[in-house]
Amino acid sequence: MSLKNIFTITVLLLPACAPAYAQICRVHNQSTSESAVTISERTYPRRDIIGDPDGTKHCQVMFRARVDNQWYDAHGSAKWTSDKTIESTCGQAIAQAEQDLISSIGNTRIAQKTVLICDDDERFRQLEQFPVGTVGDLEQFRLHPEYPREFAYNGARCRWILDTVYQNSDVKTLQGIICNLNGNKWAIVDKF
Repeated sequence: MSLKNIFTITVLLLPACAPAYAQICRVHNQSTSESAVTISERTYPRRDIIGDPDGTKHCQVMFRARVDNQWYDAHGSAKWTSDKTIESTCGQAIAQAEQDLISSIGNTRIAQKTVLICDDDERFRQLEQFPVGTVGDLEQFRLHPEYPREFAYNGARCRWILDTVYQNSDVKTLQGIICNLNGNKWAIVDKF
């Protein structure tokens, strides 16, 4: 048998073996920003309450801050609402001024962490289609965020779900109801 025939047979057999090794993979991304800049000292902040023509007020602060051996000007502003004290509003303006100063000086490092999690656990396999009558584990359905609690219907435990579908060049979100069959198995009983 030639090498070409062995290669052809191998290529033809691989797709038949693939479902036995199929895994479900999920990608989790996390980004964080870190700064090596620390404010070691600051002058007493000057604060001014500024009124706008529309009646809103702002607390504006100005101060000097020392980073390493160099002094920098810092400015910040926060909106003063009736549910906050002037001290908390100006404190928010000071925090904003410090944050702006640190980002303007630089030395900010953004770290990206990507994790690929693969498994062959059927419970985490997303259902591709959701017609009425579909049965699956609770984890396979997208629970409705506005109606998170279970409710009873005809003696069964039921929950609201959402299903996003692509129809006629448009994305639509449908609502539905699933009811518990037994254990962790749920069935779609209605979709609208």
